[in-house]
Amino acid sequence: MFIAKYFEKAKPGAALLTSRDSYELAIFSMTLLGWHSPAGSGYATRAFAFIRISLNIMFSVIYLPIGFLLTYVRSISNMGAEELFTSMELFLNIPPCSLKILTMIWNRWRVYKAQELLDVLDERCVRSSERQLVHRLVNRSSKIFNAYHTLYVLVPVVMIVAGISSNRLPWMIYNPFIDYQSSTEKFLICCVIEFLIAGTAIYGNLIPDIIPVLFGFTVREHLQLLKGRVSRLCTDEEMTEQQNYEELVLCIKDHKMILAYCDHMRPLISLTMFIQFCAIAAALSVTMMHLVFFAHFWSGLGSALYMTGISGLHDG
Repeated sequence: MFIAKYFEKAKPGAALLTSRDSYELAIFSMTLLGWHSPAGSGYATRAFAFIRISLNIMFSVIYLPIGFLLTYVRSISNMGAEELFTSMELFLNIPPCSLKILTMIWNRWRVYKAQELLDVLDERCVRSSERQLVHRLVNRSSKIFNAYHTLYVLVPVVMIVAGISSNRLPWMIYNPFIDYQSSTEKFLICCVIEFLIAGTAIYGNLIPDIIPVLFGFTVREHLQLLKGRVSRLCTDEEMTEQQNYEELVLCIKDHKMILAYCDHMRPLISLTMFIQFCAIAAALSVTMMHLVFFAHFWSGLGSALYMTGISGLHDG
């Protein structure tokens, strides 16, 4: 499986990973969401991706917050405390999530450009030790991505299990077409519909949440590589003064390239992080009240995972 190569340690004689590979798993998730079409894709593939991204925006960005608002307007008097708090946990994060998804879709080209800038930085990694450091960077980035990915997939799965086990809709999203209380079959259909809509929205936030982490890993590693090159200046007795001077000039160019990389990603990361931190306080306050006073085991587990997803990993 092609994903396995991002987790394998460097082996003698094997091709080493490059810095651009740090973003490859995130781009793969973007492909699953329809946000990205691989290079060389045919017309049918691009058309299918356009349909998926349109449906993603229609349901996860537009319908989801409206559906929650209509639920409160129509059904708040009939909701139990646990149902109210469970839906509020997601609702308070829905407008920021929608903004983050739109921001990521609009700025996804920055990820592709960032890979090109990293390719330029990798051209300076001529030593075997430097290329191995880059390979380990990709390994660590892939493990962090896998942790995020697992969490963002588990949250909707646990929440739908909690809803079905307690005979209630997991998020109580307004559905004008199906009365979930009329039969068990319609209840299960509504659960599946909610799982697809809310689950896609939660999974869609994986990308804007993981990109700052991957960016931080790549910047730190290339700064360490630059530090090593600067520390080696004038230490090689076989190099002339002119050669040391030329190496110093290249180090200055490397530093400027790292700054250009940071400036390129700053608009995407600063906006998504600002939106996220504005949403954390409100969402966490509701989640904590739910956990302490109203949650049973399954819904409490889902809320705990959700709370970890929106705050704990960001602190890391």
